[in-house]
Amino acid sequence: MQNILIVFFIVCFFVMIMVFPFKIRFMGHFNFINLIGFYSLKILKVKLINGKISYDKGKIIVQNSVNILQDKFNNDYSQILAKELMSKIDISKVEIYFSGGISDNSFSSAIICGSVSSIIQSIYSFLSQKYYGVKLYEDVDAMFGKDKLEVTFDFVINISFISIIISVISSLKKYKVVVNNEK
Repeated sequence: MQNILIVFFIVCFFVMIMVFPFKIRFMGHFNFINLIGFYSLKILKVKLINGKISYDKGKIIVQNSVNILQDKFNNDYSQILAKELMSKIDISKVEIYFSGGISDNSFSSAIICGSVSSIIQSIYSFLSQKYYGVKLYEDVDAMFGKDKLEVTFDFVINISFISIIISVISSLKKYKVVVNNEK
């Protein structure tokens, strides 16, 4: 009897892990005046990727610190997998903070911040229609008397392991169909 209970709890534990959604968090900060940005991707509070993007002398420089094994996928398969995963995710939180201004023209600063605010609101409108219960935060600061153009964002996405497995299997099937049609 005791062995049956242990097996039952182990099976329940694995089913819970497969079905229970976990969090994926993508954060970033970009300064468009100095042309520099930072980003980070965390899954289950484990930092998988973080890096720095900068622009110098006409070249975009990307410095990554990847903490996972990198596989080289075919570009077509990556696109199919991305579409499958996007259909299975649930966005639970979106935060966008924007600071911008031009030092010698306060009217332009206000126009820029108003435009960014309306773009963010349209994004929020789309997200709130597509994802029920998403928490949305926005802060747009106009900086008068300063040259500043910065965006900071934070996305929290929920997805379960079973959804990832289903997405990988279905995308592999779709990829095989694409490869067979090309031959």
